[in-house]
Amino acid sequence: AQRGMGRPQTMFFLIFREENVELPPSDFQKGIKEKVKKRLKEKVEGKCSARYGFTIMVAAIVNQDKLEGRLDEITGCAHFKVKYRAIVFRPYPNEILMAEVNNITDQGMFCRAGPLELFVSKYHIPSPYKFNPVDKQYTCQRDDQEVEIIKKGSHCRLRILNWTIDRNKATGVATVKGPYLGFDQSLE
Repeated sequence: AQRGMGRPQTMFFLIFREENVELPPSDFQKGIKEKVKKRLKEKVEGKCSARYGFTIMVAAIVNQDKLEGRLDEITGCAHFKVKYRAIVFRPYPNEILMAEVNNITDQGMFCRAGPLELFVSKYHIPSPYKFNPVDKQYTCQRDDQEVEIIKKGSHCRLRILNWTIDRNKATGVATVKGPYLGFDQSLE
């Protein structure tokens, strides 16, 4: 199902992929299928790619019963073309996420939403919030005398403006300006 601008409804996907897995001669013994699966998981799980996003886990190997290795005459290693399904995390711009604040500076705050590290510029924090350099936090005085504080460890609901993958690390920029965005006291 699609929503708005033709984007998917979720940031988590079950996708079909193929990967070449190399197995050294020392692993040529009983249980070779499990060793191929273990090597595949080591190679792709917890890794980011620009095409697929962040691979959370290998869900299933599709061709496990038909795995055929090709020997490399020089190294003696076997190469397997593995077809598998994986669960990946790939958010889109304008997606709303819950994130934890990792660091606060006078320029904004750094947040983490799973594997994604996001920067929220001071220009994308609502104007009632003021930076306190002594405590390294943003504070907001409400009309009813309630004080809201955003500090390290706080949880914020934010909207992704854009993100990218650089050297197997997903980073991006986000905003907490907008309806239903910002500090979430229910998680404190």
